[in-house]
Amino acid sequence: MNQPIDLQPPGFVRSGGFLKPISPAGLIWVEADENYTRFHWCRAAPELTAITLARWQERLPNFIRINKKALVNPLHISRVYGRSGKEMVLVLTDGTRLAASRRRIRLVRNLLLEQLPNGSVGC
Repeated sequence: MNQPIDLQPPGFVRSGGFLKPISPAGLIWVEADENYTRFHWCRAAPELTAITLARWQERLPNFIRINKKALVNPLHISRVYGRSGKEMVLVLTDGTRLAASRRRIRLVRNLLLEQLPNGSVGC
C-alpha cells in the first residue's frame, strides 16, 4: 500500500542571509558533507546547511537513506538498476547516479516498493 508523501515544509534553510522554507517536492537528494549537509535542488544551485544528515533524516521522513552520505527523495528516482543483492544504483531525475550501500540494499528496495509513486515528478 502506497503511503501519501507529506509535502509540508520540514524546516528552513539559510540562504543568502534569509531563511527559506524547504519544499520536499523540489528537493532531489541530500548529501552529507562532514558536519554539514548539501541540498541538491531542481533547477537551483546546491545549498549547504550547518545541520547533520542524521538530523535532516528525522525531518525528511519520506526520504530514503541509501548510504551513509545520501538521502534520496523517492519522487525524483527515475531508474534503479543493479545485480540482485550485490549492488543497487539509483538514477535521479537530474541524472545523478548514487549507489546504495550493500547493507542497505534490501531496506532500500522495500522502502521503494512502499513509497515509489506511479511516476516521478522530474525537474
